[in-house]
Amino acid sequence: MLVTEGSGYFSLDGKSFEVRAPAIMWLFPGVSHGYGPGPAGWKEHWLLFIGPMARAMDELGCFSRNRPLVQLDDDQEVDLEEALGLFPALRAALGSGGPQGDLEAAVLCQRVLVAAGKHRPKGFDESEGGAEHLLSELRETAHLPLTMSQLAASLEVSIPELRDAVQAATGEGQKSW
Repeated sequence: MLVTEGSGYFSLDGKSFEVRAPAIMWLFPGVSHGYGPGPAGWKEHWLLFIGPMARAMDELGCFSRNRPLVQLDDDQEVDLEEALGLFPALRAALGSGGPQGDLEAAVLCQRVLVAAGKHRPKGFDESEGGAEHLLSELRETAHLPLTMSQLAASLEVSIPELRDAVQAATGEGQKSW
């Protein structure tokens, strides 16, 4: 869901967060959530997607399950126009029906997801405390059955960054001179 104007709330597993436009909310099946506009309202655009491509994108870490609310900076709002500009064509493709319309809608849906997926929460940088924050997040997700690439994607770092942070914290795997 893309929130392009206004503000409101987003709740996930009993925790509530303030949402202010521009923002992206990634909603996952089976996860208890709620959302709604504040008193002044908001403008939202949403896309429901399932199937093999959605699973593949999820496995590649295109969506952040650990950080489903992406609060964007104002300068990123312009970039969202790319995703928003695809919605009229998507509506038209869905309205045309048939195999050709379905295929066109699937391609447009993927383009919307790619455009929205460019906007990820701020990752873990190499500033002081970045590695400690990464390790804290790693401890919180250690019980999940994730591959190394899924874990790195969920923490929004590359596999080498994850490896380096763990090695720096534990001293394991580092070369000794």
